[in-house]
Amino acid sequence: MNLVDSELCLVHTLNSLFMKNQLLSLLFLATTSTLTAQLDSSAFFVAPSSGMQQAQYITAPITPSLQFTDEFTLECWIFVPTSSAQEIHLIESYFGSAGGYVLRLSQTNTIKGYAMGASQPSILGSTAVSLNTWNHVATTYNSTTGELKVFLNGVQDGMSTPNIAIYNNASTLKIGARGDDSDVNNQLLMDEVRMWNIAKTETEIANDMNSCLVGDEVGLVLYYDFENETVSGTVTDRTANNNHGNIVSNIYPYDNGVFDCASGNLEITETHSANSMLYPNPTTSNLTIDTDEIIETVSIFNTRGSLVQQETTHSFSVEALPVGIYILNLVTENGFQTMRFVKE
Repeated sequence: MNLVDSELCLVHTLNSLFMKNQLLSLLFLATTSTLTAQLDSSAFFVAPSSGMQQAQYITAPITPSLQFTDEFTLECWIFVPTSSAQEIHLIESYFGSAGGYVLRLSQTNTIKGYAMGASQPSILGSTAVSLNTWNHVATTYNSTTGELKVFLNGVQDGMSTPNIAIYNNASTLKIGARGDDSDVNNQLLMDEVRMWNIAKTETEIANDMNSCLVGDEVGLVLYYDFENETVSGTVTDRTANNNHGNIVSNIYPYDNGVFDCASGNLEITETHSANSMLYPNPTTSNLTIDTDEIIETVSIFNTRGSLVQQETTHSFSVEALPVGIYILNLVTENGFQTMRFVKE
């Protein structure tokens, strides 16, 4: 998706929600300002073999930075369109007794993580990912505590304590394919692939999963954001480790992603009514809309234009939202207005 298409997509989404009230809102707007928002991005398209077409996935050589010996975190965003009777492979590096690590989905679409050394213990999550929408999935292992965990959308979804020594002498990393035989079982989109040589906590995963990274974060050893890539058949690692990937097949490698980290910014108009006020702002837990008008809906968007919460009352909790800047669209009997607030 190019910059113009991305802008049009987000503008159309917001306008379609509030168009019926737009003319009325012009009667009582007092001031306007703008809020910068990120645009949609590119994601990698994983595809199984079909007819004469090879499967499409990513490979990268195992460098010392990818040979974990103490702890790790594997994480990415995925968009799975349909269920599969087979496991869906996401981030994998292993071969026989060479050790390694695995993040995949089980046959029931729950998250499965492996920490490998002399043995290959795994942990299975309890919640299936939602189909036809973006999900954040992760697995961690900490050799000090011996804990192997999986996370769905920033929430721990399973834990075991295999307490083993880990290593990785495999030669190849696979993104979207099985580690030992390159099998691809299902179409899906993958975005924001991140690998760390630390075991991130639940709070750290939840706080970072919706944010773009720079590439020099402590412990980050591989980062594929799939932005500004060409059709050259390579994927750029944004860290200094140069763990660049090669795309097998490379027929149709990219589609729309979960959020953008490189394409630029979109300005969203913020409107204020003399008859309405939002407080406290910033807030840590609750918001109140001070208005004499009858509220129809309150819609809260993050800065990528994704709807994250809806309300119909004057006061409500935003405690579950991650820290950040949000856009609040208020629809009343007299029209709509757009305000922003900060969640601390």
